Amino acid sequence: MNQQDELAQDIRAVDGNHSLGAAELAERLIERGYSRPRVVETIAELEALPEGSVIYSANAFPLEKVPNEFGTPWAYGPKLVSNRSVQLPATVLYLPEETP
Repeated sequence: MNQQDELAQDIRAVDGNHSLGAAELAERLIERGYSRPRVVETIAELEALPEGSVIYSANAFPLEKVPNEFGTPWAYGPKLVSNRSVQLPATVLYLPEETP
């Protein structure tokens, strides 16, 4: 099932009587830039994120990946956090190579 089909299924579950029809509404939303948020579920995926990435951890903390030689690459304000301390799954809010 592709992203458009999944979105259509979600729309039908919430409002099966939408005037456009779920498939057409899903198509229009995707044309306008909708995409399901990326979720990081493993330490390996977390480590692979580039510096400057921002995530929202499972325990509701926003964290930014910062350069650091001490093995604590995530920052929550002035506090540094290791990869293993980040509660997963985490939602990726920003990747530095993406442009709005």
